[in-house]
Amino acid sequence: MILCYAKMVKARVLSLAGWVIGASALLGGVYQLFSSPTEALFLLALGAIVFPPASNLITRAPQSKTIKILIGLVLLGSIAYSAYQEYAPSPEKVQDSAKKTNVNLIKQMAKQYCLEKGECPSSLDELFAGGHTAPFSS
Repeated sequence: MILCYAKMVKARVLSLAGWVIGASALLGGVYQLFSSPTEALFLLALGAIVFPPASNLITRAPQSKTIKILIGLVLLGSIAYSAYQEYAPSPEKVQDSAKKTNVNLIKQMAKQYCLEKGECPSSLDELFAGGHTAPFSS
């Protein structure tokens, strides 16, 4: 009897969690649809799997196995695409890298100027006028 009650409580907790997580995922997916389509696809697919009415509808469909496979592929594809976008070189990342390189070159030039003159430059003009240059990235 206690085991039956525990199973019933577990089923209700999982059902409640499915409703909350599924509804949140579906609403989040709709909200993100135009600002971040990749995240929206992930959330909509997750909501379709977790949200009990959508999950029951998929289970009752004649091609439920195919639908579940397609939803799984959408989930995996959106995760893979997000990971690719995170590490893919973008113009902003390339520009940031060039800026970091230029700042490091200026630091090295300023240190060399300080060692040679005994005092540090007060501006870049003073540094460049002292004859210190470097191959800056554009």
